[in-house]
Amino acid sequence: MQQAQQAQQVLDEKLRAAPLSHGLHSRVKPPARHKGSRNKHIHISVMVAVAHVINATLVIPQLDKRSFWRDTSAFSDIFDERHFITTLQDDVRIVKALPKELVSIPRARKHFTSWSGMGYYEEMA
Repeated sequence: MQQAQQAQQVLDEKLRAAPLSHGLHSRVKPPARHKGSRNKHIHISVMVAVAHVINATLVIPQLDKRSFWRDTSAFSDIFDERHFITTLQDDVRIVKALPKELVSIPRARKHFTSWSGMGYYEEMA
């Protein structure tokens, strides 16, 4: 049992580890009018990681424009959509929109707990 917990801890640490950046970091500061864009960027990045872990298809999101930040940015204001899809194509299946036949069916909503380990997301799948 202890080995399983240690293995899970290693997986959790890998999930949260900083990606190999070769010493590079962003020097771009988002304009003041896009205060919520950084937060949305982080949440979208987390969605990509979760989709990879649970082997789910990620749909390009329609962003909430009524949030606390009152940020009107669209997904394409934060990411280059084509580059986003092609860069991640080997890791996560991404579609721009739901197929027409799936748009009207009821959707299951999953609310994930923040700062959860990989095992949590695997159980949710």
